[in-house]
Amino acid sequence: AGWFVRGEDAYTLEVDSTGACQGHYAARLTRSAVLSADSFGVVTQHIKADPWRGKWVRYRAWVRAAVHDSSSAHLLFRTMLPDSSVGIVETMQDRPIRSNQWKSFEIKALVEEDAEMIDLGFGLHGDGTIWVDSASLEVIPDSELPQPTQRVLDFVEEVYGNMRSLSIRRDSVQWGRLHDRMLALARGARTTADYYPSLHQ
Repeated sequence: AGWFVRGEDAYTLEVDSTGACQGHYAARLTRSAVLSADSFGVVTQHIKADPWRGKWVRYRAWVRAAVHDSSSAHLLFRTMLPDSSVGIVETMQDRPIRSNQWKSFEIKALVEEDAEMIDLGFGLHGDGTIWVDSASLEVIPDSELPQPTQRVLDFVEEVYGNMRSLSIRRDSVQWGRLHDRMLALARGARTTADYYPSLHQ
């Protein structure tokens, strides 16, 4: 599968053979014209979700960025569902990349059982350049996902109960399926703070 550039026309994707981190080449995305501070460019690859359904996965890449002012770089991970709606969306908005030193970054996600496609990629918000090397997607082994603590399990049940009792769409929600996913998302969580980010998946 190939990589595709989306966003403003002024973003250019090139192969860099001089500044790679681990391999011989790195992908380089650069804003090549003056645009507004809110401009963005995104590079994505679309893959079928079949081998990854129902599994915890890790999207990892080595990244460095040369950005200015409030500009930033990001990895991104997204799933597409059967009705063409978007499932998981993670763009690292809470941990933008601004370092010019090569560092390993990753996104972890539990792919939905009915996911059809996965979009992997990286992006640049604003002015600057992002380099990406050695991008990979892998299944996270069970050894890295221990069972949650009882405190986390109690919290999951509390959140689930509140959602079920307060939902205005309770008759259309597949509650058993939702409950199973909430429990699966709790894997590896030792505290409620560990689990809270998973609620966005």
